[in-house]
This record gives sequence, structure tokens and C-alpha cells, in this order.
Amino acid sequence: MKARSNPQAQDDGMTSKGTLLSDIIEKELELVGEYRQSMARDTGPGVLDALSHSLTNLDHSLREKMQEETRADMERIIRVLERGGGLSPQQDELIRAWMVGDAEAYVKVENNFDDWTTELNRLLDVITAARGKPLSPAQMTELQASVRDAMRTAADIHYYQEQRVRVRRFRDATAGGSQVDKKFLARMLRSKLESHEG
Repeated sequence: MKARSNPQAQDDGMTSKGTLLSDIIEKELELVGEYRQSMARDTGPGVLDALSHSLTNLDHSLREKMQEETRADMERIIRVLERGGGLSPQQDELIRAWMVGDAEAYVKVENNFDDWTTELNRLLDVITAARGKPLSPAQMTELQASVRDAMRTAADIHYYQEQRVRVRRFRDATAGGSQVDKKFLARMLRSKLESHEG
């Protein structure tokens, strides 16, 4: 895989964070595409580790870029909330994007949930069928494989359900619209904004 050159510096020798993040995102998108092509020939741990690293970098860079581009709007929203003012639908949408946008998008696009639950039930049937039976070493390793597959599938289901709960809790917490709710939301957003600075 070819390495990309570093982003071009501006005339003063500095690169803006926005430009840098855009370059990082573009680089990671290119690498993901290269790993996708590599997987046609090789699905070994090396390629998958590299792909996982690029996907993690891409995830973080996308979040940072979205927050950077909407930072000024978020600061205005926080001031409105601190004064107890009302928000427009667009401002509500931006708050959701900052707080639970990733979870909402994941729940919306994930399409394997039914397959996961079917597979987990099948695996649990295989696992529980071993109760009260003497098992040979070969049968124990086969059962162990089913247990590990069930663990992985249960983890996928858990993550999906966790994201659904996260979105629901956020909606419930912000549905009231009282002055106390607005000030609490402003503190949450301010904390997120300040953590983004660090």
C-alpha cells in the first residue's frame, strides 16, 4: 500500500485543524478502500488489524470533524439553553447529533439484528443440548467453538440494544423542556464541548 504525503502547510507554516482532519479522513478512506481490495486475497489477522486501526481512526476523525464544524453553533445553543430559551428544530437536531447521533445512525442502518437473535438462539440450543451428556475431548472443543460464537453474537446484540437504550434515554431526558432540563442539557453540552478541546 502506498503512503500518502503529509498535508501541505499553509504559508505561515501551520495547518488548520480542519484541513488536517479532512486530510486524515481522506487518508483513512483511501486506506479502508485498499484494505477492502486486499481482503479479496488475504483475510489474515494482519490485514484485519490494519483495517480495524483505520476504521477506528476514521470513526474518531469523523466525530472530531463534525464537532469542529458545528462548534460555533453549539456554543450559541448552549448560551440559549443557559438563558432558558427555546430551540429551533435544527438546533434540536444538532444537539442530538452531538449527543447520540452515532447511536441513532447505527440503530437506523444496522440490519443484522434479526439474524443475530436467530443465530444466538440456534447456538444456545446447541450449547444447552450438551447438558447431562458425557462429552469426549472432541465434543468439548466443538462445544467451546459454539460457546465462543454465542459470546460474539451476544456481544453484537448487546451493543445494538445498548445504542437503542442510549437514544431512548436521551429523548426521555430532553423531552421535558423545563428550565432545569435546559440548564442540565447546557451543562452536558458544555462538558462535551470542553472535552473536545482537550
